[in-house]
Amino acid sequence: MFGVRVQTTRLQLTLQPAAFCLLGPALWAPLLFAIFFQGILPLEGAEPQPTSPLHIERNLLVREIDGQKLEADLYRPAGETVCPLVMMVHGGAWSAGDKSNVERHARQLAENGFAAVAIQYRLAPQHIYPAQLDDCRFALRWAAQHATAWRADPQKLGLWGYSAGAQLVAMLACQPLPGEPTISACVAGGLPSDFTHIPLDNQMLSQVMGGSRREQPELYRAASPMEFASRDTCPIFLFHGSSDLIVPYSSSRRFYERLRELSVESELLTVQGKGHLLTFIDRSAAEKTVAFLKSHLLEQTAATDRSGE
Repeated sequence: MFGVRVQTTRLQLTLQPAAFCLLGPALWAPLLFAIFFQGILPLEGAEPQPTSPLHIERNLLVREIDGQKLEADLYRPAGETVCPLVMMVHGGAWSAGDKSNVERHARQLAENGFAAVAIQYRLAPQHIYPAQLDDCRFALRWAAQHATAWRADPQKLGLWGYSAGAQLVAMLACQPLPGEPTISACVAGGLPSDFTHIPLDNQMLSQVMGGSRREQPELYRAASPMEFASRDTCPIFLFHGSSDLIVPYSSSRRFYERLRELSVESELLTVQGKGHLLTFIDRSAAEKTVAFLKSHLLEQTAATDRSGE
């Protein structure tokens, strides 16, 4: 079947029709609302004016695989200053969404002194997991290789993801492979952290994984950031709505407790009374995200620059 291409002035989104059947109506209705509108709704609260002009490059080719072009959008402050680099990964149940979904957040990071590169990945069920993670790993190496051309610092590299995107960036942070760039900080919102205790025959994840947990328990374990967190994991900032009905709040809470057990520098922001979509656009969460990334990327970069004077 053909994908559906949706365009607005701010959002371009690919949906695979099979994605509609991955969840029951009580869950896919708010999820699809979130997917359609997360790229066009403003961050909740008063909208601040940009503090500086931005340089934006769209549709940069990352790779071509399975006949599909995977592209990225770059947002950075205008000017010659070298910036820390943050790779941003959208959500959408691994089966929907697009790089434009995170534009608001990418712009906010660029307005605060970061180079933000929003990527995309192949979608389930046409491409079963771990195709999504493989694409993110490729994009991470690609971004680090191009950082200098973007006047970004590949030694100051952060990750940002929400929902399915949070699972993907958490896997990059918790399970780095030999030769991959070093991650200095990770932000994961609405994180699905552990697939080892979900129902054995969960229909949604069966479509994403190409089989149920009953059939492929090791694949579900291998997709769980909880299983790979270690004392070497980079600092992680988690934020999650206390009323999230799509990804339970306990998922981030348990992951945070595990990080604390391992003495990994970590924070958990509980967004009180909000669900999956409203947490995504919560301004306080966005502001705390910026503060966290500044403390681990931007301020360290400034200190390094001063030491070299």
